[in-house]
Amino acid sequence: MVLIPIIFIGGYVQKVMAPLALPMCISLVASYIVSVTIIPLAAPILLRAKLKPNFIERLAIRFDEKVMTAMRQFFVTAAKTALKHKALFIMLAIIMFIVSVRQMPLVGREVQASMDTGIIKVNFESDTDMSLVDTEQVVSQMEAVILKLPGLETISTVVGSESGAVSFGNGKLPQAGNITIRLVDHFHRQQDIWSIENYLRQEFASVPGLKYADVFDYGATPMASIKASVDVMISGPDRKMLDKIGQEIYDKMYMVGGLTSVSRSWSYDKQEALFIVNKERCSLYEISPLAVSRQLAAVIRGNTGSTYRIEGEDGIMFRVEYPKDRRDDLTKLANIYIITPKGAVPLQTLGTLSLQKTPTLITRQGLQNTLDIYGYREKTAITHLDTGVQNVIKDIELPAGYSISQEGDIKPMTDSFKSLGVALAIGLILLYFSLVPAFHSFIHPFTIMSAIPFGVIGGIWLLLATGKHSSMSAFVGIILLAGIVVKNSILLIDFILQARRRGDPMEKAILDSVHMRTRPIVMTALGTAAGMVPIALQWAVGLERLSPLAVVTIGGLMVSTFLTLVYIPMLFTLFEQLKAAFKHGCSFFTKNRTI
Repeated sequence: MVLIPIIFIGGYVQKVMAPLALPMCISLVASYIVSVTIIPLAAPILLRAKLKPNFIERLAIRFDEKVMTAMRQFFVTAAKTALKHKALFIMLAIIMFIVSVRQMPLVGREVQASMDTGIIKVNFESDTDMSLVDTEQVVSQMEAVILKLPGLETISTVVGSESGAVSFGNGKLPQAGNITIRLVDHFHRQQDIWSIENYLRQEFASVPGLKYADVFDYGATPMASIKASVDVMISGPDRKMLDKIGQEIYDKMYMVGGLTSVSRSWSYDKQEALFIVNKERCSLYEISPLAVSRQLAAVIRGNTGSTYRIEGEDGIMFRVEYPKDRRDDLTKLANIYIITPKGAVPLQTLGTLSLQKTPTLITRQGLQNTLDIYGYREKTAITHLDTGVQNVIKDIELPAGYSISQEGDIKPMTDSFKSLGVALAIGLILLYFSLVPAFHSFIHPFTIMSAIPFGVIGGIWLLLATGKHSSMSAFVGIILLAGIVVKNSILLIDFILQARRRGDPMEKAILDSVHMRTRPIVMTALGTAAGMVPIALQWAVGLERLSPLAVVTIGGLMVSTFLTLVYIPMLFTLFEQLKAAFKHGCSFFTKNRTI
């Protein structure tokens, strides 16, 4: 019941977590079918009339006599004490829950935990206006550093952009590129991926001509559309003002702890030669500004002069252009001859040339010019990074018409946790109404479900102890834990109700239930926790993403097992007293009305 809403909740949560929740639901249904068919048939064979225990069975019997007996006695004594001091125990439970929940900001939240995939991504940019040849030399120095890495399998490098192409979307500069580094899995190398990333950052910092290099692990963001874990977007009409605000935020973001590197989507330092056409001069020489621009483009970028044809293959184009020494400054460009109907004239005759600073890229969103400041991380929680970013940018005064928004991981994280909260709420409602007909009561399901906060207490503290952050998988662990904890409560309440129907006094029924149900409850907790240990210890590639689920489940089971055996019997008596008081009040009210 608590897992079903995740399968149909929609959005990012459903896409990522439904493949986990659906098999769990199917396995639970399958285990139920086995438990009511195969287990009863196998029981007469396994439970022999005359027990002649083998070695393993003798060990189990001795464990039961020495450990389980002492454990039963401990829980019976604790439950008896709780029944005598209900107010004290309730106050302790409330304090424990409040203190635990207050640790959540310290634990931190993120969408998905960082994972050692063995793949490192490097986004880099050389100095503005650097030629492609010089940029390739910078890349060669970076690759020389990468080739020294132990356990290296492959390198894939992409540099520059297509000449003359206009990009709508993820545009690239001739000076920009990315490198994909693939290493052997972390079981076959001594350093984890984050140590290697730190080494690369240090080495890249000494490469001359490299403007920036963002080094991060593959899958660092939950969605491919998110460029960085932290993305502060500034929007406004004027690009020069955006550059000024962006530089201020860029400088301040270096003070945020947990960020490994900071970069900008564009900078306002590209030098561009601007030619302003004199329309009267063009009319005099009978040439249009468009014709002038085409001839100028042929000088700068070149024109296809011929094509070398190869049978069965694409032809090789020969591009003709002015020599570099004829077009490397404004004076030489001004003296380039433009062919007009009235003869060849220097370019400066038809207009004026000047240098100006322009953005390296033009980015827009929502019909507004934008500038993004990116921040990359290793393992720091997104909420901790967001708090740090908000602290450093809160004093920035924005002119009218300008705004700042967070476009990084914090956006999908907020939406995902809202969806998971809705899924948990729906799951608990479904759980409650599935327990009502089973126990023929509207009160006892509350008693059973009151054990769920006990699991949350243990999950939070073990996350804190292991250095894990609350993530989507950790939240699913809480949802899964709710089902297991409820099952343990059902074992206790069901026994108490059966004993009460036989006529046993309340206290005897409660203490007998604790004594008899300690073993199955402890077995359930230990069995589930043991199954989660390989996931919690990340014994396979990629289990970093699921380890918070295992940690929450183990911690929640350990704490909730103890608290369930002590608190649920006590809460049962309280709900019974409230029910009796309610019935007495109703009968008193009815009697007075009759009189």
